[in-house]
Amino acid sequence: MNMIAKLFAPKTAITSATIRAEIERAESEITARSAKLEDVLAGIAVMNDSQHAQAEADAAAIKRAIMRLEARANHLAAELPNVIAAEEADAKAAAADADHQHQGDRHQGDRQRPGLLRRRRVARRGCASGTSLPDVTRSRSSCVR
Repeated sequence: MNMIAKLFAPKTAITSATIRAEIERAESEITARSAKLEDVLAGIAVMNDSQHAQAEADAAAIKRAIMRLEARANHLAAELPNVIAAEEADAKAAAADADHQHQGDRHQGDRQRPGLLRRRRVARRGCASGTSLPDVTRSRSSCVR
């Protein structure tokens, strides 16, 4: 992950989306530089010595830039599965925390209103005599007849 952090701006959030965008950008830049390399070498047959030397120097610089971009794209592509796995683990942990928090809130509410939990249980079980559902606002033994 340390190498990936060096490839991005300091405060950039490193996510799978940013890595995919960076890979795409590098690939499009490779294509552009390859086209520029072809343009530089296109007229080499009719160049004089000084133009030929300049074209060779330009071509070497472009080839080095292409190699750097390819290395960057390959490194990011290799790290992408690790970042995706970390994002999925974070999402699962966040969902578990949210569920745990939600259950804690529900139990907290039941503790604040103890009669509510009792009325819920009575309503679920129904009346012991089987006549009808109980009036949950009254005590447990009362039934509507």
